[in-house]
Amino acid sequence: MKRWLLPLLFVALPAAAQPTNTVTYNFTNPPLWDLSGPYQRSGEVSFFTGSSTTVLTQSVTGAVSGTFADNDTNTLVGQGVSESGTVTGNVAGTNGTAQITVQWSWLDDGEYEGKAYTVSDHMSVSGSVSAASPELALTFKAHVCFQSAAFREFNGCTNVHGSWNASLATNMTGHWSLQLTNLTDADNILSGSAVLTLSNGRALEYSVTGRYHPSSATQSATLTLTGTGDATGTHLNLTTTGPQLELKTLAGHVLGQKLRFTSSE
Repeated sequence: MKRWLLPLLFVALPAAAQPTNTVTYNFTNPPLWDLSGPYQRSGEVSFFTGSSTTVLTQSVTGAVSGTFADNDTNTLVGQGVSESGTVTGNVAGTNGTAQITVQWSWLDDGEYEGKAYTVSDHMSVSGSVSAASPELALTFKAHVCFQSAAFREFNGCTNVHGSWNASLATNMTGHWSLQLTNLTDADNILSGSAVLTLSNGRALEYSVTGRYHPSSATQSATLTLTGTGDATGTHLNLTTTGPQLELKTLAGHVLGQKLRFTSSE
């Protein structure tokens, strides 16, 4: 009986394309807001008329701190007064809308014609901003008390409220970008770095880890971005397809705001 020896055929399969080491994503939706900056108010609030400047700083986790300074005239006694103090609050948001709430209190001891008076004020301010309304729409409630042995007719407390619109800091449009760089692929384990840049130029840095799936039908990748330095406490999770890391989904929490993105393609 004859035996036939069949040659073994080896077919070289094409190697899967390696993922790119740099990619940039640009976002207008969802917007990301940094409400840091100076805000001006003018007009009359209870016993005072004049102007005030509040300077806010928003942390990456949404906490707000700042200072305020008023240059007012006490309309009861016709006396110019200046007050200053600190501001605390927070920013929280989802679906592209950011809500801000801040509070401050101050106590003013003054004299008019040699006679002492005291004014105390506690004010709560809240507002919101969105892509549809890219201006901070603010409302305030204040509890103001006047006390003086010399001006007893003015003694007492009153509640006042009002609203005003405040322009955002220069170049704050809500647009932002995310750039992944120095991506390396070691046995389909990805690592690298990333920078999230806001429209006002504020930059937040991240470390990148993830996994690439070259054998999947879409050559998908899952990436985790963890905030470092000033961005500590924030994170982003991405899914991509193809060696160019085309973005499919993004989810995370930055500057007190929940971010969600899903590609329509």
